[in-house]
Amino acid sequence: MFRNLQNTSFDSFDPSLMNSFDPALAGKYNNANGSDAGSTTTAAKPGQKMQLNITLNNPSAVTLTFELFNYLKSYIRVLNTTYVNTTYLYIPLLSYEGLFRFKQATDHGGTIGFNAAGDLEIRGDTAVPDPTATIGCGEIPYAGLFEASAVTPFIVSFIRFTCLTDEQIDQNIVWFQNSYSGGVIENRISPRAYFKPNQFQSFTIDITVQFSIGIDKGLRTQLLAGENVRLAFFIQMWTDQTLG
Repeated sequence: MFRNLQNTSFDSFDPSLMNSFDPALAGKYNNANGSDAGSTTTAAKPGQKMQLNITLNNPSAVTLTFELFNYLKSYIRVLNTTYVNTTYLYIPLLSYEGLFRFKQATDHGGTIGFNAAGDLEIRGDTAVPDPTATIGCGEIPYAGLFEASAVTPFIVSFIRFTCLTDEQIDQNIVWFQNSYSGGVIENRISPRAYFKPNQFQSFTIDITVQFSIGIDKGLRTQLLAGENVRLAFFIQMWTDQTLG
């Protein structure tokens, strides 16, 4: 991300200079309120422009792992066997193995992929049938948001977390980064640590942590059986991929 120095203008671009500033890049930085592009950053606030509401739903009888973003090594495209639980096999639908299982009645599903509405579906045994877990977004189809997060990085100012049961609050939300060279960084976020015992809405918690999402970054958490979680992301800033 790039931004101008405030009250400073750049009239030319010379790659031999130490600053190597290209004025064409000044428009590729923006604030949460959409104003003063390339000069200031405004912290996100409840009700402010640029909020994403993502819903995770687990209607199954087992605990399932939900992963968000992580385009570089997403479970949507690469099998992650650590997520497997009973008949929920997390086989990427568009892989050869996933397409084969989807076509063959004897294989009974176990795939993960997008449906026609752009929601992500985690399927178990389709012959039983097992309930289908889903990830959806209120503002844009999650399929589009997943792709966009790879080319339009953004910073989350905080999360408004809503769940159905007290037990779900004890499930950590893990922010992680997978580098191109195979390195992994993780940071575990405990919703319970941000829980206020006297709050009016007992299952709504503001998790005041800041983190970035991009091509090599993501979140994961486990949802207990029958649980539904909404994650409202308040965006502090993001890159504006304006075409020149």
